[in-house]
Amino acid sequence: MGISGRTMRLLVGTTVLVTACNTGGATPTATPKASGPAATTAPAAATSAGTGTAEFKLRGANAVGPNTSFGRAYETFADCLSTRTNGRVELEIFHSATLGSDAEALELAQTGALDFTETTIYSNVIKVGTVFDLPYLFNDEEHWKKVTQGAPGQVIKDAGIPSGIRILSFHLGGWRDTYGNKKISSAEDLKGMKLRTLQSPAYVQFFQALGAVPTPLAFGEVYLALQQGTLDGAETALPSMYDAKHYEVSKYVAQTHHGLSSVAWVIAEATWKKLPADIQGVVVACDKEATDQQITEQIADATRIDKELQEEKGIEFTKPDLEPLRAIARDKVYTSLITEEGQKALLQQVIDLGK
Repeated sequence: MGISGRTMRLLVGTTVLVTACNTGGATPTATPKASGPAATTAPAAATSAGTGTAEFKLRGANAVGPNTSFGRAYETFADCLSTRTNGRVELEIFHSATLGSDAEALELAQTGALDFTETTIYSNVIKVGTVFDLPYLFNDEEHWKKVTQGAPGQVIKDAGIPSGIRILSFHLGGWRDTYGNKKISSAEDLKGMKLRTLQSPAYVQFFQALGAVPTPLAFGEVYLALQQGTLDGAETALPSMYDAKHYEVSKYVAQTHHGLSSVAWVIAEATWKKLPADIQGVVVACDKEATDQQITEQIADATRIDKELQEEKGIEFTKPDLEPLRAIARDKVYTSLITEEGQKALLQQVIDLGK
C-alpha cells in the first residue's frame, strides 16, 4: 500500500529521532522508565525498557498519555518483554501521539515502519471490524470480554493479517459518552451540534442520523477546537477525555453510553515475521499480562474519573433516555453498514453471546 505524504514525513522524522537517540545526538532521548503510575507523569517523548544492547529494538506508538490504563499497560508490556527475553528485546514507547495520529500510526504499522500501536480505527482497514464499532452493541463489560476474547474477536484478528497488521488482543476503551459546551438532555439536543467523532463509518453515520454534524478530527486537535468554539462537543470514553484535559474547555457530559470501545493492540505483521518463535511466544504471554492489567485498571479509572469530573472539575452530567438512540442505531446504522454475509454472521455471534 502507498504511504500518504503526511505519514512519510512522520516516518522520516521519527527515523531521525531514533537515530539521534542511539548515537548521542542533540535530539531528545528516550528516558529511563521507572515503574508505577506516579513515574509516568513527566512529559517525555518516549520511554524504554532494556539495557540498550538488545538484539531486537522495537518501537511502539500510543495516542494517549503514559498515566492512563493504556500507557501503564504499554509499560508493563515493555518491561515484560525485556525481562522474559533477558534483554534481547527492547521496546521504546512513544506516548501522546508523538509519532502522529491514530490513523498515521496505523498506516506506519501496516507498512512495517512501526512495530506496535494501539488503534480504535482498525475497522477502516478491516471491513468486518465495523461490527465492533456498532452503537449499543455490547450489554456490559462481561459481554464485551466474551466477544473480544472469543470467536468473534478471532474473526477480526484473522482478517487483519492480509492488511499488514496482527491484532494481539483488544483493550477496553470504556463506555463512550458525549461532552462539550451544550447541555444534552435528549436525542433532540444533538441536532446541529458539531461533534468530534471517532474516525469510523459507524460513529459518523450514527451521529449524522441523530442530526449532529460529525467532524472527524485527530484527538490531539480537539482541545483547541473546543476552546475556540469550532466544535460544540466530542465523544469518547471519559478517561481519555480526562487525560486530554478536555474538562478545562467543556461544561457538560451526557452519558449516552453509545459504544463500548474495543482498542486493538497491534503488532506489524512484518515485525511479527522477523521475530523468532521463542520471542513470538513471549510477545503473546506479555500481551496477556498487559491486557488483563489494562482492562482491570480501565474499569477502575472510569469510576474514579466520573466522580472527579463532577465533584472536582465542575462538569454537569446528564442522563438522556437511551431508547431513542438505540432505535436510531438499529434502524439507520446497522442496516446501512452490515450488508455482507460475513458481517451479518459476526453480528449474530455477538448478539448470541449477550443472551
